[in-house]
Amino acid sequence: MSAQLQQEDDFKARLDAGLWWKIFLRALHLKRYLIPLAIAAVVIAMCDAGFALVTRWVIDGVVTSGGAAPFTRYILVYLLLTVLLCAGIWVFIDMAGNISNRLAHDIRRDCFDRLQQLEFAFFDTRPVGWLITRLTSDCDRLARIISWGFLDIVWGLTFLVMIAACLLIMNWKLGLIVIAIVPPLAVISKYFQKKMLLSARDIRKYNSQITASYNESIQGVRTTKTLVREADNLAEFKQVSARMLEASVLNACQNALYYPIVTTLGSLAAGLALWRGGWLTLNDGLTLGTLVAFVNFAGMFFNPINSLAQKLTEMQGAQAAGERVMGLLATEPAIKDSAAVLARLAAYRKADTGNRTESDLSGIRSPQSAIALTATPNRSPPSNSATSPSATKAARWCCRISTSPSAPAKPSRSSAPPAAARARSSPSCAGSMSRPRARS
Repeated sequence: MSAQLQQEDDFKARLDAGLWWKIFLRALHLKRYLIPLAIAAVVIAMCDAGFALVTRWVIDGVVTSGGAAPFTRYILVYLLLTVLLCAGIWVFIDMAGNISNRLAHDIRRDCFDRLQQLEFAFFDTRPVGWLITRLTSDCDRLARIISWGFLDIVWGLTFLVMIAACLLIMNWKLGLIVIAIVPPLAVISKYFQKKMLLSARDIRKYNSQITASYNESIQGVRTTKTLVREADNLAEFKQVSARMLEASVLNACQNALYYPIVTTLGSLAAGLALWRGGWLTLNDGLTLGTLVAFVNFAGMFFNPINSLAQKLTEMQGAQAAGERVMGLLATEPAIKDSAAVLARLAAYRKADTGNRTESDLSGIRSPQSAIALTATPNRSPPSNSATSPSATKAARWCCRISTSPSAPAKPSRSSAPPAAARARSSPSCAGSMSRPRARS
């Protein structure tokens, strides 16, 4: 089984844009959530860039006008940006949460439906734990990547474009110095893509094997106890868990090395902007507010880059899950029902659903119908004479004894013959079956 799992986990060693596009297409039916989410991301990016511009406006106004600066106007603009930012955050939390939960439900439903269509040979070569991992953690991870990743990508690209435009408009020479850090960052990101993707795939592979080991150990506990294989099973599980630990530590080390490099490049860009911008400010080539805005933008310029890099890393780790889920959905059944059979099944389901009424369901669930199933058939109904509660209980008890599949107890000397006992108990038993239960 391990060889099969190893074969299932060998995929391409680079990020597959086509795969993620196919996964994103499955979320297009949630447009009523995707469109507000994109609008909220754009509004938040505009507010983030607007705070730095308003800060520049305030500093230049105070330097120029002193105490006569329009502070009321500054406060109102800051208040407006804050309200827009809070509204955008509330909208994206609501929309992204809906997309994540609904998309996970849809993908899991489609995967389960496909499993119902596959032949028995498919399940012979794949352990139950492998299938459970596909329908649980992998589906949830894909849904989170699509919902929150879509938000971060839209916000990051919008914020990045706005910052670059503001830098070039305020001072294009100083702006080019800050933007020049982007090519080294792209090279470093491309190098770490492959490394983190391979380690993330190993994590998903060993996680599937651990889940499969859990299921097989629980299902085969009697065989394990019979053959005294507790120590051997424990040794095999320790090997798989040790591989999982190694892959997880390797992926964590790669992430711990990648993000400080990105942060260092961002700090370098801010330092260059402060050094060159300070020289221009001393020579009256740049206002103080513009210098502060450059330093803020240089520090914020790498926030969307870090966010995009983080989402790219998560997509690399989740691509292994996406390849398995989409591979399961793309698996075609080797044995299919003909069109005539499918039509007959659909007609049968429709007829069965249409003929089933609430009264039928209530009759099946009622205690009277359950008791009637145990009554002896072909009994003549009793007369319409009233029956006391104690007589009804005694009749039901006699009916239960007469219809019990177990061997009857030996009659005592004082008891009546079996035939006579059945003759006396039959009318009362049938009468108790035909009348509703009396309430004492």
